[in-house]
Amino acid sequence: MKKTVSFLIIISMLLSSVLLLIPVGAASEGTPISSEAEFLAMNAGGNYYLTRDITLGSSYSSDFSGSLDGRGHKITLGGVSSAFKSIVGGSISNLDLSVNYSASGSSDMGALAAVASGSFENINATVNYSVSSGAGTFKHALGGIIGRINGKSSIKNCTASGELSVNTTPRSSSIRYGIGGIVGIIAEAGDVRITDCINNAKV
Repeated sequence: MKKTVSFLIIISMLLSSVLLLIPVGAASEGTPISSEAEFLAMNAGGNYYLTRDITLGSSYSSDFSGSLDGRGHKITLGGVSSAFKSIVGGSISNLDLSVNYSASGSSDMGALAAVASGSFENINATVNYSVSSGAGTFKHALGGIIGRINGKSSIKNCTASGELSVNTTPRSSSIRYGIGGIVGIIAEAGDVRITDCINNAKV
């Protein structure tokens, strides 16, 4: 009986020691992402972080409202204009992006997201967009990082470099369209703050 009690005490002490070695907050840092498949399968409201550089051949198609910490890794877009089609109140940080995209037609585009609202910090985008539209059909929002801001947002410490080019005859002035190195257009009035950002992209 004494041996059994002693054994249980030792096991308890060992378990306590292991628990002390686990960093506080380790369980809340999120789910690791290491591939395109894992990126595209993210839960729209989940918390994630990149463990390596990845290449995307498709955009994340749901309205993303969670968080993604790039941890300094890069997402390269291969044949797709934006990493996310839509971010709604999400948080993206510490991420590099690279895109080389040429197309005709009319849609919102940005290396991080076509349309977005939320918090965006320490994002660096290297872009080469070449877009063309027929006469009178241009309604793009084209931005180096985000095409169209659509709600309360904070963009901080972000940079864009490269080139954004549109070849078209603009549509009626009643249609909102725009091109910008960081953001193409802010579509809704509201609390939108862009601070400490640098645009080196040719527009």
